[in-house]
Amino acid sequence: IIMSEIVSPFLIKVPSPPNHTENKCQSDSLNVIELSLHTPPKSLVRDLNLVFGSSDNLYLVPTTQPSLCGSLLSWNDETAKEKDRLLEVFFFFCNELLSPIVEQVNNDTAMEGGRRLDSDWIDPCSGLPMKTQTQVIYDEVASHSALLKYTVSSAGGCKVMLHDKWGEGGYPATLILSGTEDQVR
Repeated sequence: IIMSEIVSPFLIKVPSPPNHTENKCQSDSLNVIELSLHTPPKSLVRDLNLVFGSSDNLYLVPTTQPSLCGSLLSWNDETAKEKDRLLEVFFFFCNELLSPIVEQVNNDTAMEGGRRLDSDWIDPCSGLPMKTQTQVIYDEVASHSALLKYTVSSAGGCKVMLHDKWGEGGYPATLILSGTEDQVR
């Protein structure tokens, strides 16, 4: 177990979003997302403070999706379509599946007079959070490396995460939760 890890990596199946991008690599209508839950290690606290103003009560949920086309390093139409598809699945997961859960937790918490659970997620294309207004970029590759101990390589001047099962075919994206540990679990 990694020191900051609260919940070890596990896989969930997510339905394809409506009107999702299709490509020749598509195998079925279900998508797999690997996720885990972590408290921020000291190596990420500075970045979290810059992006979110504070790292207090933050929990990180690194997610990784396997590319159905293999490596994501190629510069071609199929790889671009696959990256679009993976991004759509991640946003669908955050907006349509995670947001209602957060809302339900907050409804339950409000009845008990407790602290709200908040969520945000990083746009993997820009490195910017979707809800927090900032121009500070969150480094997905460094985060996944720090949290999950993935190897980092370089390709054309870009840092690339090498997933332990999917290698260059892992698509990283991060959810940020703010609340109590009980709410986050």
